[in-house]
Amino acid sequence: KPLHDLVPLRNKVVKRTVLNTIETLIRPIRGKKTHSILGYVHKAYPPIYAALCEKVGFDSSLLIRGVEGGIVPSLRQKGLMISYYKGVEKARVETDPKLLGINRELRAITFPKELENGIKKDLLAEYAVNLGRSALSGESGMFYDGLVYSASLILWHLGKSKTLPSAADRVREVLNSGKALTRLAAKP
Repeated sequence: KPLHDLVPLRNKVVKRTVLNTIETLIRPIRGKKTHSILGYVHKAYPPIYAALCEKVGFDSSLLIRGVEGGIVPSLRQKGLMISYYKGVEKARVETDPKLLGINRELRAITFPKELENGIKKDLLAEYAVNLGRSALSGESGMFYDGLVYSASLILWHLGKSKTLPSAADRVREVLNSGKALTRLAAKP
Protein backbone atom coordinates (compact mmCIF):
# COMPACT_ATOMS: atom_id res chain seq x y z
CA LYS A 1 0.00 0.00 0.00
CA PRO A 2 2.70 2.62 0.82
CA LEU A 3 4.30 2.17 -2.62
CA HIS A 4 0.89 2.63 -4.27
CA ASP A 5 0.42 5.88 -2.34
CA LEU A 6 3.26 7.34 -4.42
CA VAL A 7 1.37 6.93 -7.72
CA PRO A 8 0.15 10.57 -7.77
CA LEU A 9 3.73 11.78 -7.33
CA ARG A 10 4.92 9.41 -10.04
CA ASN A 11 2.26 10.75 -12.41
CA LYS A 12 3.39 14.33 -11.74
CA VAL A 13 7.07 13.55 -12.28
CA VAL A 14 6.32 11.94 -15.68
CA LYS A 15 9.98 11.11 -16.34
CA ARG A 16 11.23 7.62 -15.60
CA THR A 17 11.78 7.61 -11.85
CA VAL A 18 13.61 5.38 -9.44
CA LEU A 19 10.21 3.81 -8.71
CA ASN A 20 10.13 2.31 -12.21
CA THR A 21 13.35 0.47 -11.44
CA ILE A 22 12.38 -0.51 -7.90
CA GLU A 23 8.99 -1.86 -9.04
CA THR A 24 10.84 -4.20 -11.38
CA LEU A 25 13.57 -5.24 -8.98
CA ILE A 26 11.28 -6.26 -6.11
CA ARG A 27 10.39 -9.29 -8.27
CA PRO A 28 6.65 -9.69 -7.63
CA ILE A 29 6.53 -12.74 -9.95
CA ARG A 30 9.04 -15.56 -9.56
CA GLY A 31 9.75 -18.91 -11.15
CA LYS A 32 12.48 -21.57 -11.16
CA LYS A 33 14.65 -19.27 -13.23
CA THR A 34 14.14 -15.56 -13.32
CA HIS A 35 14.60 -13.25 -16.26
CA SER A 36 14.18 -9.50 -16.20
CA ILE A 37 12.97 -7.74 -19.33
CA LEU A 38 13.54 -4.00 -19.08
CA GLY A 39 13.16 -1.07 -21.41
CA TYR A 40 15.53 1.86 -21.50
CA VAL A 41 16.10 5.09 -23.41
CA HIS A 42 19.45 6.46 -22.26
CA LYS A 43 22.56 4.59 -23.39
CA ALA A 44 24.14 4.56 -19.93
CA TYR A 45 21.30 2.55 -18.33
CA PRO A 46 21.77 -1.04 -19.59
CA PRO A 47 24.89 -1.97 -17.59
CA ILE A 48 23.45 -0.30 -14.49
CA TYR A 49 20.13 -2.14 -14.81
CA ALA A 50 21.92 -5.43 -15.55
CA ALA A 51 24.08 -5.03 -12.43
CA LEU A 52 20.99 -4.32 -10.33
CA CYS A 53 19.21 -7.36 -11.79
CA GLU A 54 22.20 -9.57 -11.05
CA LYS A 55 22.48 -8.18 -7.51
CA VAL A 56 18.87 -9.08 -6.66
CA GLY A 57 19.23 -12.57 -8.15
CA PHE A 58 17.86 -12.55 -11.68
CA ASP A 59 19.45 -15.24 -13.85
CA SER A 60 19.40 -12.99 -16.90
CA SER A 61 18.26 -9.63 -18.11
CA LEU A 62 17.30 -8.33 -21.52
CA LEU A 63 17.54 -4.59 -22.02
CA ILE A 64 15.51 -3.28 -24.95
CA ARG A 65 15.77 0.25 -26.29
CA GLY A 66 12.03 0.77 -26.35
CA VAL A 67 9.63 3.56 -27.11
CA GLU A 68 9.40 5.84 -24.06
CA GLY A 69 11.58 3.41 -22.11
CA GLY A 70 9.18 0.51 -22.55
CA ILE A 71 9.97 -2.96 -23.88
CA VAL A 72 8.46 -2.44 -27.33
CA PRO A 73 11.02 -1.05 -29.78
CA SER A 74 10.07 1.47 -32.44
CA LEU A 75 7.97 -0.23 -35.12
CA ARG A 76 9.54 1.90 -37.88
CA GLN A 77 13.30 2.08 -37.24
CA LYS A 78 16.22 -0.01 -36.09
CA GLY A 79 16.77 -0.50 -32.39
CA LEU A 80 19.06 -2.24 -29.95
CA MET A 81 18.78 -5.01 -27.40
CA ILE A 82 21.45 -6.13 -24.96
CA SER A 83 21.38 -9.60 -23.42
CA TYR A 84 23.00 -10.23 -20.03
CA TYR A 85 23.51 -13.44 -18.04
CA LYS A 86 24.52 -13.12 -14.39
CA GLY A 87 25.24 -9.43 -15.01
CA VAL A 88 27.67 -10.07 -17.88
CA GLU A 89 26.88 -8.77 -21.37
CA LYS A 90 26.51 -11.76 -23.72
CA ALA A 91 25.11 -10.12 -26.84
CA ARG A 92 24.42 -6.67 -28.25
CA VAL A 93 22.06 -6.96 -31.20
CA GLU A 94 20.76 -4.31 -33.57
CA THR A 95 17.09 -5.02 -34.21
CA ASP A 96 15.20 -4.14 -37.37
CA PRO A 97 11.41 -4.43 -37.50
CA LYS A 98 11.52 -4.91 -41.28
CA LEU A 99 13.48 -8.15 -40.86
CA LEU A 100 10.55 -9.45 -38.81
CA GLY A 101 7.98 -8.41 -41.41
CA ILE A 102 6.93 -5.28 -39.51
CA ASN A 103 6.53 -2.23 -41.74
CA ARG A 104 4.89 0.72 -39.99
CA GLU A 105 4.98 4.45 -40.62
CA LEU A 106 4.47 5.26 -36.93
CA ARG A 107 6.90 4.15 -34.25
CA ALA A 108 4.16 3.25 -31.77
CA ILE A 109 0.42 3.11 -31.24
CA THR A 110 -1.41 6.40 -31.07
CA PHE A 111 -4.61 6.85 -29.13
CA PRO A 112 -7.77 8.61 -30.27
CA LYS A 113 -7.63 12.37 -29.57
CA GLU A 114 -10.37 12.19 -26.93
CA LEU A 115 -8.26 9.73 -24.89
CA GLU A 116 -4.85 11.40 -25.23
CA ASN A 117 -5.02 13.65 -22.16
CA GLY A 118 -5.66 10.69 -19.83
CA ILE A 119 -8.72 12.23 -18.20
CA LYS A 120 -11.03 9.44 -19.38
CA LYS A 121 -8.96 6.68 -17.75
CA ASP A 122 -11.72 4.07 -17.85
CA LEU A 123 -12.24 4.57 -21.59
CA LEU A 124 -8.48 4.53 -22.19
CA ALA A 125 -8.16 1.27 -20.24
CA GLU A 126 -11.07 -0.26 -22.17
CA TYR A 127 -9.53 0.85 -25.47
CA ALA A 128 -6.16 -0.70 -24.56
CA VAL A 129 -7.80 -3.95 -23.41
CA ASN A 130 -9.70 -4.20 -26.69
CA LEU A 131 -6.49 -3.64 -28.68
CA GLY A 132 -4.81 -6.36 -26.64
CA ARG A 133 -7.66 -8.84 -27.06
CA SER A 134 -7.73 -8.22 -30.79
CA ALA A 135 -3.98 -8.79 -31.10
CA LEU A 136 -4.09 -11.91 -28.92
CA SER A 137 -6.78 -13.34 -31.18
CA GLY A 138 -4.66 -12.79 -34.29
CA GLU A 139 -6.02 -9.50 -35.58
CA SER A 140 -3.28 -7.64 -37.42
CA GLY A 141 -2.39 -4.11 -36.37
CA MET A 142 0.18 -2.08 -34.49
CA PHE A 143 -0.56 -3.72 -31.13
CA TYR A 144 -0.16 -7.14 -32.77
CA ASP A 145 3.14 -6.04 -34.33
CA GLY A 146 4.35 -4.75 -30.96
CA LEU A 147 3.57 -8.12 -29.36
CA VAL A 148 5.33 -9.97 -32.17
CA TYR A 149 8.39 -7.73 -31.89
CA SER A 150 8.79 -7.83 -28.11
CA ALA A 151 7.98 -11.52 -27.75
CA SER A 152 10.46 -12.36 -30.52
CA LEU A 153 13.26 -10.55 -28.69
CA ILE A 154 12.39 -12.39 -25.48
CA LEU A 155 12.23 -15.82 -27.14
CA TRP A 156 15.63 -15.19 -28.73
CA HIS A 157 17.11 -14.01 -25.41
CA LEU A 158 15.85 -17.13 -23.62
CA GLY A 159 17.31 -19.38 -26.33
CA LYS A 160 13.88 -20.60 -27.47
CA SER A 161 14.58 -19.47 -31.06
CA LYS A 162 17.92 -19.28 -32.85
CA THR A 163 16.97 -16.27 -34.98
CA LEU A 164 14.66 -13.31 -34.56
CA PRO A 165 12.70 -14.07 -37.78
CA SER A 166 12.04 -17.66 -36.59
CA ALA A 167 10.95 -16.29 -33.21
CA ALA A 168 8.56 -13.88 -34.97
CA ASP A 169 7.10 -16.80 -36.94
CA ARG A 170 6.49 -18.71 -33.69
CA VAL A 171 4.81 -15.73 -32.06
CA ARG A 172 2.56 -15.11 -35.08
CA GLU A 173 1.58 -18.78 -35.15
CA VAL A 174 0.45 -18.62 -31.51
CA LEU A 175 -1.35 -15.28 -31.91
CA ASN A 176 -3.07 -16.30 -35.14
CA SER A 177 -4.28 -19.56 -33.60
CA GLY A 178 -6.07 -17.70 -30.81
CA LYS A 179 -4.29 -19.88 -28.22
CA ALA A 180 -2.79 -16.85 -26.47
CA LEU A 181 -6.18 -15.29 -25.76
CA THR A 182 -7.69 -18.65 -24.79
CA ARG A 183 -4.89 -19.32 -22.31
CA LEU A 184 -5.13 -15.86 -20.83
CA ALA A 185 -8.91 -16.18 -20.46
CA ALA A 186 -8.69 -19.66 -18.86
CA LYS A 187 -9.50 -19.87 -15.19
CA PRO A 188 -6.73 -21.32 -13.00
